[in-house]
Amino acid sequence: MTYPDKISVKSVFGNYEVEFIKTFADAARPFMSSSVFVIDRKVWDIYGTDKLLCLSGSPIFLQNASEDSKTMESVMELVDFFHERKMTKSSRVVSIGGGITQEISCFASSIFLRGVEWFFFPTTLLASSDSCIGGKSGLNYRGVKNRLGTFHPPGGVFIDVSFFKSLSKYAYIYGFGEITKACLLNERYSEYFLNAKSWDITDLISKSLSVKKDIIEADELEKGARRLLNYGHTFGHALEAYTNNRISHGRAVLWGIDAANHVSFKKNLMSETEYLRIKRFLYNFFLDEEFKIENPRRLFNFINSDKKAFGSSVYFVLLKRAGAPLIVQLEINEDLYDIFEDFLNFNSIYFKAG
Repeated sequence: MTYPDKISVKSVFGNYEVEFIKTFADAARPFMSSSVFVIDRKVWDIYGTDKLLCLSGSPIFLQNASEDSKTMESVMELVDFFHERKMTKSSRVVSIGGGITQEISCFASSIFLRGVEWFFFPTTLLASSDSCIGGKSGLNYRGVKNRLGTFHPPGGVFIDVSFFKSLSKYAYIYGFGEITKACLLNERYSEYFLNAKSWDITDLISKSLSVKKDIIEADELEKGARRLLNYGHTFGHALEAYTNNRISHGRAVLWGIDAANHVSFKKNLMSETEYLRIKRFLYNFFLDEEFKIENPRRLFNFINSDKKAFGSSVYFVLLKRAGAPLIVQLEINEDLYDIFEDFLNFNSIYFKAG
């Protein structure tokens, strides 16, 4: 299996590279004299006396990384830490953790001194395969996911796949949420992904990032084509809000992909054969259990709060087939709710039949 050691990303804010590394200490060493390290507390608990021991003596901020911590209060705690450490414009922030640690670090770095340089060592499959590039940060506000945000791309990203060894079974499985999204959006990779019996994880990360790279380089500030990256996220974000984030982002995206495909099928954009082919793939590999939606109307209503909503409509990313996406503006009305309710009923029958 061949894949690039580095992926270069063009940005209006400054180009940067994603590098696949073999030794954490070697990659971290250049930052030790001029950086503040923001580390997911759980990652520190696992690796603080091992892989991260080389950081001893550096200023370290341990970040509690949960969806509830994606707030301005958490950002300001980190900004206070920057201030207390007398950081200057030449100082650097190094974030080590998953997507939540990344977003808090990115947001704080973007507002401190009108922007200080930051770098990212993702420790989860989800962050490594998607959020590590693109430069977006998102904070939750008044119960709405990612309502506050900035664009502040990293100075560089360093991926060490050995961090994944400490992930739980489901944290790893649901890490495929964004990989699945990227591959189903891309004509080159969709059939490979759907038909393979197993994958090389570094190769899959590389493929996923290359799909996202092409899209964000064409539309970095999300004015048009970048909306494609919201495939699976409209219903996915609604599910996260409905469950108060008890359902992880990766799992919600996988479920949201299936829901979006059902809309595609009911809107006569996707054939039933293709819809069922992708559904079987999703449930064979990733979604091995049904969960009951007790209040479908309440979940559906969260779509109105989605940042992709535009008045009484929302930009949906749908598929004609694997590898052939399109962006469709749909009214948030009873017709769409009926399709959503049909999806829930169809899934219940699907599981019983299986």
